Amino acid sequence: MVAAIGAVNGGQLETAADICKDILRGRSNDPAAHQLLAVISLHQQKLTDAFRHISCSLAGRPDHTPSLLIAGRIALTLQDLEAAFGFFERAAACTPQEPEPVYQMGSILIEQGKLTLAVDVLVGFVQLHPSHAPAWCRLGAALHQSGMQERAEDALERAIALDKNQADAWFYMGLLRQDKGKFASAETAFKAALELRPDFAEAAVNLGIVLQEDARVDEALTVYRTAYKLRPTAFGRIANALVSRPHGRMWIDLNQLRQLLSA
Repeated sequence: MVAAIGAVNGGQLETAADICKDILRGRSNDPAAHQLLAVISLHQQKLTDAFRHISCSLAGRPDHTPSLLIAGRIALTLQDLEAAFGFFERAAACTPQEPEPVYQMGSILIEQGKLTLAVDVLVGFVQLHPSHAPAWCRLGAALHQSGMQERAEDALERAIALDKNQADAWFYMGLLRQDKGKFASAETAFKAALELRPDFAEAAVNLGIVLQEDARVDEALTVYRTAYKLRPTAFGRIANALVSRPHGRMWIDLNQLRQLLSA
């Protein structure tokens, strides 16, 4: 196992996998070997193998927090939110001082639309871990979606103060300011999000809308072009924004708009 871990740390995943498989030939239920194979398989996006190996690992040590965390991450990658929540909940019960399980639970609750529960979980989390910037960001998102705008703004400002490189925090701050009609500061926030994550299509769409609100339609079209190239499914939102806002443009033939955005 020392050699296998060394191979993983050196980026030699296939070598590490071969070592683990050799171990399993002699000890087919070795939980550590299965755990490391799960990590390797997850890294290689072999999700069926990853889940099989982590299940074998947990069969041998069901309360092993690192294995539960790996299982939760695999379930998240498989988009099985219920299973992921269960693994993280078990990990939190086994190791209450470990921050990741509770943070992940709060994030999953947001994805499931269980905003009241998400707020409760994340408020408790940031009280215990006040310097955890991503948790403040998640809390801000949950509060914003719950309509608690002032508390959301406080949480997002805290997140950005702790870590200015959080694209999501800037994005949610942009949404909050956009909802309040503060278009100049919303523009600043969306641009910050895009600078940190150039492929952030949703931030580009919202930046375009903010520019439209400021009657800067040509600039908005440039940003919409970026958003469309990043995510063609954003076309509906872009087209709707262009025809529904006070400052916009109209196309009788939407194919002409598609051609413009593709140029």
